[in-house]
Amino acid sequence: SDSFSFDERYPGGELVGSTGKIGSFLLHRLNRQSSRFFYASKYPQSLNVAATPRGVAPGCLSPPNTPIYACIPSSSIQDVWESTVPHRRDDLVFICNCVPSRHLSFVCSEENDEENSDFSVVVPHFGVPHIRPSSERISLTPVVHTSAKSPPTVIYGKHANTLAELFRNDDIPVQIVRSPQDIQVAAVRKLLWASLMWLICHDNGDSSPLT
Repeated sequence: SDSFSFDERYPGGELVGSTGKIGSFLLHRLNRQSSRFFYASKYPQSLNVAATPRGVAPGCLSPPNTPIYACIPSSSIQDVWESTVPHRRDDLVFICNCVPSRHLSFVCSEENDEENSDFSVVVPHFGVPHIRPSSERISLTPVVHTSAKSPPTVIYGKHANTLAELFRNDDIPVQIVRSPQDIQVAAVRKLLWASLMWLICHDNGDSSPLT
């Protein structure tokens, strides 16, 4: 289960890749109704999640046992892993289209036991196709594209429950799995599903498939 070290002096987590569509969605949603607003006048950095700037090692801005969300291309997974503070790597939450046996194989080889890999992996089945203005004077708001007919977003790992609650608040179907093998199957199924769906839509002339 998720375990947090609450300290109002620090953010309650970090986010790598906050400028992308999914990263901006998470940053907005996590800080939209921050339970830490009470401390904001004394500790301005007291947010649910802080965006990790370029050049700063992930894990430096938040306490242990708080999530480090990585909304990144699968090709950047190893770079982010290696740049993360070593004792915080088990707090990483990879939210991207990756196949763990391929893109995270270096982690299992380092630990020699994939069952002891505590990082989290998300296989997303939703999109953020655009960002709309909240008002003329307020910053842009990410818009989630999902459907009850879409496959559920599958989550595995240490911080699965925390992320599942966030997604459910946006009506994103979620499934939590309990083993690395289960998330591997979900990732491969997503790869096949996405590839075949676009081919089917192309044949049928439908340019807007369900996410």
